[in-house]
Amino acid sequence: MNEWLRRIIVLILVGFGIFTIARIIFSFQLFDFRLYYEGARAAILSNDPYSVQGVIYPPLTLVLLSPLAALPVGLAEDFWTLGSVFALIGLIVLILKSVDMDVGWEKVATIFGLALFSFPFKFTLGMGQINLCVLFLSCLTFFWYRKEKPWSAGFVLALAATLKVTPVLFLLFFLRKKQWAASASFLLSFLSFQLAGLLLLGFSVTKEYWLKIFPAIPTVGNGIYYNQAVTGWLARSGVDGSISKVLLYGLLAVLIFGTWRMIKPGRHAATRELLEFGLVSLVILLGTGLVWQHHYVLSLIPFLGIIFSLPDTSQNLRRWIQLGLVACYILIAWNIKLSAAFSSWPLNLFLSHVLYGGVVLGSLSILLLRPKKTLIE
Repeated sequence: MNEWLRRIIVLILVGFGIFTIARIIFSFQLFDFRLYYEGARAAILSNDPYSVQGVIYPPLTLVLLSPLAALPVGLAEDFWTLGSVFALIGLIVLILKSVDMDVGWEKVATIFGLALFSFPFKFTLGMGQINLCVLFLSCLTFFWYRKEKPWSAGFVLALAATLKVTPVLFLLFFLRKKQWAASASFLLSFLSFQLAGLLLLGFSVTKEYWLKIFPAIPTVGNGIYYNQAVTGWLARSGVDGSISKVLLYGLLAVLIFGTWRMIKPGRHAATRELLEFGLVSLVILLGTGLVWQHHYVLSLIPFLGIIFSLPDTSQNLRRWIQLGLVACYILIAWNIKLSAAFSSWPLNLFLSHVLYGGVVLGSLSILLLRPKKTLIE
């Protein structure tokens, strides 16, 4: 492609991203952020934060968000949006540095623009979700791992899992890599964070979260279009909720076992390890109970892992993988505005298009991780 044409396309993508950010700041109320905000305010006032309907985050998360709750809600929303945007830019830089690639403005701008052109990123910003903060911490975990800073990697992962529990599955990566220091750091830090939440918010609030709020999360909103978890697909297929839950846990066990087998113990090439780390992120997306479209910002890790691995593949295979990546991007980035038109079976199965994109993304990752000479070693 002509260099100037490529740069024009990149600038258009970035311009669209900036327009999206400006529109969110000036025109949107951040629904999910306002839940965090009200929950954090309740925590500040020593009230039960889980009396605020919709608050499902761990106790210490609400404590960490309390400085924003001291601000007027509109100003707090603007700070939150800008912080999420900087987190996106930062995590792109971290991934590039983790695989020893040059951090050129075109690379960062292209990834940034394509991300914000997709619905999961627009959705997470428009709702004020915490996903980009968690994704930034997950990428920082991988960065510290690659820089051989296991205690820092474990600490940062524990912080990510404290904000939102699902990143705890990245511990699988450390254990398979026999990173005992990183694993110990994670466990000690995570327990310390939970103890801090217990001391700051009290036993009753902590007990309510772990015994009442957290167990209910996997079955919330199974039939809603924006739920792109396997439970959403099962609900649209008419499977009973109790059976769906059993199937989900069985699938999670299979995904964990399969991912464990795909990850090579010990240290290997940076691109291979990014693929392995991305495969764990797909376990989170495909094997947990409530995965809305905005959670698919996490798919950026396997996307980049696959893209950065392409130079190490045969030309014929590369073409097929590139086609697969385009298909994945369309499936994941797409949003069906008139979802009611797909309300009856089997048309309603089209509503799980993001899930299908995740499955294809996982298949491409496994294809690249297979021990063949024509693939990445």
